[in-house]
Amino acid sequence: TYYGSLELNGKALQIRSLNGAASTTILASPGQPVVTVKDGEAPGTLISGFTLSGGGSPTEPAIDDEFSALTLQDCILSGNAGLNIVYGRSPHLVLERVVMENNTAYEGELIRSRRGNITLKDSMIHCGTATTGYILEHGAAFIDGGQFDCPGVRAIEIFHAPSRIQRAQVNGLLYVENESTGS
Repeated sequence: TYYGSLELNGKALQIRSLNGAASTTILASPGQPVVTVKDGEAPGTLISGFTLSGGGSPTEPAIDDEFSALTLQDCILSGNAGLNIVYGRSPHLVLERVVMENNTAYEGELIRSRRGNITLKDSMIHCGTATTGYILEHGAAFIDGGQFDCPGVRAIEIFHAPSRIQRAQVNGLLYVENESTGS
């Protein structure tokens, strides 16, 4: 277990565990995101094979991506309690083979993005007490494979964004709203 939050400070790093997420944990500093990328980290920035836990607060997400690129691959996001679990402001964020379970999102949304894009590939999202699994506003949404376990709540919510959802199993509601073209 690594104790402390990761702030990549603009560096396009690739951080990989040797033994996988089941045996390698990054435990955030109290009240802080477990991972922060907000200094223009470039495509190729990767965190692979970790359990990411303990991140967030009522005012901070567990994963914070602002105007940067980040790929989380083969990770487990569990035991986080934040504003949202994954929050992006104009991100280029890829969640590939990620499992989200046993998290608390104070705003009720596990994954939230404003502008930018979040791609989900072959991931499992367990909403638990959250009211929304994945919400994207004014960006691009691409979901390729995976499962959403969000019974009785919005599993996926997309506002004013081109979107593509394929090979996904959704237990929950799907809501899509697009702007009128005026024609």
